[in-house]
Amino acid sequence: MKDKIKIYLDWNVIADFLDGNFKWLEDILFCNCENISIPFSAEHVDEATNIKLSNDHDTKSEIDRRLNYLSRISSNLYFVNDMIDTGYRIETPVSIFQTLNDVPLRIDINKLFSSFIDYDTLRNGRKKLELNQNTLNNIKPENAIPKINEIITSKKEIQEHIKNQNLDISFMGILKKALKISEESHSNTTYNDIISKKTTYQLNNLVVISFSLLDTFGFWSDKKSTYIRGSRFPDSRHAFNAIFMDVLISNDKRFCMKAEAVYKYLNLGPEVCFLKEDESRIRELLNTET
Repeated sequence: MKDKIKIYLDWNVIADFLDGNFKWLEDILFCNCENISIPFSAEHVDEATNIKLSNDHDTKSEIDRRLNYLSRISSNLYFVNDMIDTGYRIETPVSIFQTLNDVPLRIDINKLFSSFIDYDTLRNGRKKLELNQNTLNNIKPENAIPKINEIITSKKEIQEHIKNQNLDISFMGILKKALKISEESHSNTTYNDIISKKTTYQLNNLVVISFSLLDTFGFWSDKKSTYIRGSRFPDSRHAFNAIFMDVLISNDKRFCMKAEAVYKYLNLGPEVCFLKEDESRIRELLNTET
């Protein structure tokens, strides 16, 4: 029996379905349950419930509507990522929401980290490194990290500054340093070990940090309003979840381009489709006729 095609939908696609948009894709997904599975994640639940309307009654009604729809489109297939292992189990979005709310003094991590580096400071840093956003955004995703690497390692001022400090300022060098900081106990594990063993915690860090670095250097980076909200953090976690799927569909081109750049660089991940432009390709991947 052929395995089902696993589809990972970015939350914005589900939000579009709720608004009555992209009916053609919604119909494909609901009519091909025998061949397609659409797991949901804790990130989906978090975004579905991150809403505040004019009163509590309306807020609860909208959250219920979103969670019920998420339940229907996923058939309650929950993608588990507990930072030790990954897998699937049958669970309702409502129960996951309750579990998330049971965490005492739950902190908005996205908001907490979003202001660590001021947006204007970040832009000034890119200018000093001569990382031109318009130039970077015209690069194919598979060439994005090599190009950024070429730019930052060729700066004479940087080379002069670090020549006696034994620092690796390549993209992979910065990535390894960030990985070491994020998990000191695994600092001796090599990149190849992480990829071959797919140690979930480390692999999560590898994808999330790579995604965040791309945004930092200016490749299809977030607009100021999005940056301030910290949207790159849930985006990076969606990008990690999707590496266990066959197809990733999003209606956010910035997300798609960064995710594909990370996947190509690390030799990971699914086919990435930008919903507004890739209808024919999506139909082909899902084995449906136009």
